[in-house]
Amino acid sequence: MSESAAAGGWFAALERFTQRVNRLFLILSAVLVMAILALVCISVIFRYFLNNPLAWALDYTGSPGGAAKLGVIPKDHPLVAALPPQPQATS
Repeated sequence: MSESAAAGGWFAALERFTQRVNRLFLILSAVLVMAILALVCISVIFRYFLNNPLAWALDYTGSPGGAAKLGVIPKDHPLVAALPPQPQATS
């Protein structure tokens, strides 16, 4: 085997290795960026729901026992608010 063929073999192997390392780096960096974006989105959602409790409270009152868990809220559901006044029950 001549020296030029051996040098070409080493060069080709080194070139393949660097291409694979570059691909791996790109994949890992893309995964890292997606993970960071996911964490940012989750933190934004949590911050919104913590600062606006009525935004989520009114959505969960329809589940069984949901209103009991929330207690008194200052607003009725639009369907309930549209009803005419009902007579009070007597004991």
